[in-house]
Amino acid sequence: MLFNITNDLEEALRFSRFDDQHLLSTVSAHSFVLDEETWATAEQCYQAQKFSHNPAYRERIIQACSAQEAYKLGNRWWPLKRGDFTRVRRVLMTRACYCKAQQNPEVAAFLMGTGEQKLVEMSLYDHYWGIGRDLRGLNMLGEVWMDVRRRLRERQEVVSGG
Repeated sequence: MLFNITNDLEEALRFSRFDDQHLLSTVSAHSFVLDEETWATAEQCYQAQKFSHNPAYRERIIQACSAQEAYKLGNRWWPLKRGDFTRVRRVLMTRACYCKAQQNPEVAAFLMGTGEQKLVEMSLYDHYWGIGRDLRGLNMLGEVWMDVRRRLRERQEVVSGG
């Protein structure tokens, strides 16, 4: 073999962040409570938290008619995001996804049912959250869901006394 490359994408569970029918999507209609606020979707929660220092714009995102609209508002170039955004963005998404899974039994059951399978967000254009067109993206959303799965498993073991 010339190059020793293993393609773990073949067995990975692939999903899209924007597929509102997929349980691991950030736009699926699975509401949850985080920081004493009810969120319609993980995407809405994530986008609003980018602007925690700007209450008016944050409220605009919260009132968006859809998760896709919240995404568009959260990714406009002109409103300034919080200064620490790039440092905390994974934490913000992890908190939203964890609460979504913890408070929606069907999401938790699906996630736990994936076992140790690699989870991959298939965005062609987002090299941070997805794998990108060249398949070399960071897959942070997949990593977040695998972290959430691990935490749910640990919590389940503590509750069951194991």
